Amino acid sequence: MISIIIPIRRGEDISGLLGSIHASTYKDYEVIVVDEGKERSEQRNIGIGKAKGEYLLILDSDQYLHRCLLAECVSLMKGYDALYIPEIQIGKGLFNYIRRWERGFYTCTPVDCVRFVKAPCPLFDTTMSGPEDSSWDREIKGKSQLLCEESLTGRRVCNTRTNSSTFSNLR
Repeated sequence: MISIIIPIRRGEDISGLLGSIHASTYKDYEVIVVDEGKERSEQRNIGIGKAKGEYLLILDSDQYLHRCLLAECVSLMKGYDALYIPEIQIGKGLFNYIRRWERGFYTCTPVDCVRFVKAPCPLFDTTMSGPEDSSWDREIKGKSQLLCEESLTGRRVCNTRTNSSTFSNLR
């Protein structure tokens, strides 16, 4: 099972995100929406603490999933403990055009962050606000080997291979 963790702020509309999750071809998941009025890193940790899945997917409220993404992630995780999921900007306008172009340069680089991880995993650093993704990513990468592969959709994705017992010691 995949535990999908979504921290939100009061009043955020996540109907589009939830719709994209429910349209997934992979159906063995739970959705954990955390709306505690706290910083994103604290809310992510609350979600990690509630998660029952073998895998965790950490999402932001403004993201959407391709219907095949969950199945592809589970398939790619065989023998690995973490997965980078390249973000694709789908909006219209100059800003989104530039972001799409920009993101093409840093998939599987230090700017990219792990989103899909095998449980148990480290918690987010709650003393940080903003770069907590990068801090969490470094903690995971510091215990693993990076491997880049082609995904089913032809996009490059990176997996990290670790000793799972390493993560259990971090909790």
